[in-house]
Amino acid sequence: MSGQNCLVTNEWICGEYLRTRSQELTDATVQHVLITVVSVAIGLAVALPLAVLA
Repeated sequence: MSGQNCLVTNEWICGEYLRTRSQELTDATVQHVLITVVSVAIGLAVALPLAVLA
């Protein structure tokens, strides 16, 4: 069992999955963080002037 590839045996935790898809996972993480930062910045840009006017 230890000699088999975790991708072949379809294990829940698989280091090989992370190694073979590291670029895709990194790209998706960067995109996620960027979208989150942009949305928070837009919300702040809308909320601050409204708070000052209130």
